[in-house]
Amino acid sequence: MIEGPAGGRSLATQVWVARGAGLQVAAATIRHVNNAFVYEGGDD
Repeated sequence: MIEGPAGGRSLATQVWVARGAGLQVAAATIRHVNNAFVYEGGDD
């Protein structure tokens, strides 16, 4: 996985390669996980 600003370009390249190989790509998504988040809501 490529992190940071290069992540979007990497995704575009991966989709381009997959389509060039004949695969149908319906959607591609970049997701960000904030690993500094701490849930303080209890056990729910």
